[in-house]
Amino acid sequence: MDLKVFVAEARLGNRDPGVQSARLVKFLRAESPETILDLYEQLMQRAAVLFEIVRRRSEPRALFEAHSAPQEDEVPQDTDPGAPPFLGQHYPVADPISYDEWLLGWCYHQVLVGNDPPPWDYHFVDHPDRPVFFDFFQGMNGSALLHDFQDAYERRTNAPWPLAPRENDPQFLHYLEQLEHAPHRVQLYRATAREVTMDINALEEWRQWWLSGPLRALEFSIAESHSWFPGAVAMHTGATPTSTRMRKTGLTVTGTITPNLDRILETDEPNIRQLVIADLAILLLKVHQKYSFGRRMPEAK
Repeated sequence: MDLKVFVAEARLGNRDPGVQSARLVKFLRAESPETILDLYEQLMQRAAVLFEIVRRRSEPRALFEAHSAPQEDEVPQDTDPGAPPFLGQHYPVADPISYDEWLLGWCYHQVLVGNDPPPWDYHFVDHPDRPVFFDFFQGMNGSALLHDFQDAYERRTNAPWPLAPRENDPQFLHYLEQLEHAPHRVQLYRATAREVTMDINALEEWRQWWLSGPLRALEFSIAESHSWFPGAVAMHTGATPTSTRMRKTGLTVTGTITPNLDRILETDEPNIRQLVIADLAILLLKVHQKYSFGRRMPEAK
C-alpha cells in the first residue's frame, strides 16, 4: 500500500494527539504485518526527504530555541496536577530533545496528516489563522506516532516489533497514576510506588530478568481509595489482603494492585516503602509465574 493512500484514509489531520494515536493504531491493525512494516519504512523515507528541505530554513530553529530555552528556577512537574508530591531526590528528569530530533518529529507529523509538502506560509511564524506554537507542539509529539506502528504490529502479531529490539527500551515497569483526593498516608503510598518503579527500572538485575521474558512492558496502577465513578475499583478494608488483576494486550501487561486501605493507614510513614514493595511484588510474581522468564525474579528492596 502507498503511504499517501493510507494517510488519506486514516485522516489524522486536525485531531487531538490522543485521538490521532488511537486512530492510527486502529487503521494500522487492519493491515497485514508486512504492510505495517512497509508503511513504517515509507514514513521514514518521506520524513527524511522533508527533513533535508526544512533544515535549510532559519525559522524552525528560531522557534525551537525560543520555546525550549530553560526557565529560571524551573522545577520538574508532575504529569498529573493532582498527583502526590515527589519524595526525596527522585525526579524523573527527561533527556532534553535535540533540535534535529524535534524537527524530525515535526516531519513525521506532517507526513502522517497528509501535509507533505506543507504550505510554508503557515508554519514556524505567527499567522492570524494558526498559532505558531502548533509547530513546536507537533515537533515534540511527532515521534510518539512512531510507537503506534510498533503497538499496532505487536497487537496484530503478538510478536515483538522487529525494528526496535526490547534491549533499547529504557524501562519496562510503568506506574499509571490517577487523579485522586486521598488521605495523606495513601498519597504517600502512591508517591512511594512511583519511586520504587524508578528504582526497579534503574537496576540491571531487574532489566536482565525482564529481557529473559516475552513481554514488552508491564503497566500498573493502584486502585482508588474511594469509588469515585461507576466501575472504579476501591481499595480493600478490614482483613482483606492485597490482590491484583491483570490483562494482556499485545506484548504489554496491564495490572491493578488493590491494597488494603486499613493496612496503609496503620503503617508508620518510615515503613511505607516496605509495604509498597510487598504489594508490588505480588503483581511481579504473578507476571513471572504466568509468562515464561528464563531468569529468576530478583527480590525487590
